[in-house]
Amino acid sequence: FSYFSATAMRNLFRMHGLHLWGAERLSSHGGSVRFFAKLDSGILREMPVHVSTMDEILAEELISGFNVPSNWAPLRKMVAKTAMEFEEWLSHNPENKLTVAYGAAAKAVTLLSQVGSSAKAIDLVIDNSPGKLGKFLPVANSKIVSESEFRGMSITRAPRFIIFPWNLAGEILPRIREIDAKAEVIVAIPELRRL
Repeated sequence: FSYFSATAMRNLFRMHGLHLWGAERLSSHGGSVRFFAKLDSGILREMPVHVSTMDEILAEELISGFNVPSNWAPLRKMVAKTAMEFEEWLSHNPENKLTVAYGAAAKAVTLLSQVGSSAKAIDLVIDNSPGKLGKFLPVANSKIVSESEFRGMSITRAPRFIIFPWNLAGEILPRIREIDAKAEVIVAIPELRRL
């Protein structure tokens, strides 16, 4: 996934002869925006609800200073702190527990890119998406298995879990508790916390 501001999208589309005319807020992935564009010369019936949403988003970005580079310094610090805490959690495993990630989400790769070689501490990834099974999570190079496959494995070490799609933690945590009621479970985003 890529995350772009409405202002960035408008400028990008303009560079390629497109007019960004609307937007729709979505709840997926913890909050997303779908943009609507047309050729500058194109005729298209623009839907007023999408036009007003686009105007709202552009106004929010302007008011918040979203497009002012110096305003990003606090976020940069927060990202560095989150990455450091996650890297420490990965590295600190005195009982040599099996480190299992739940969810081979794209946002996981972004986080793992921040911790570099420490990502190799992830032993396995559970994900039930058929298109991901048998593949490997980038950066960590950890095999992706289904939940049922994980349950059928002969695990000799107690597991500890990281839920990568933090916005789905409420749905995933009960599944992990069925696997191991006492396992340590964390999310790392927006900040590292134990569940």
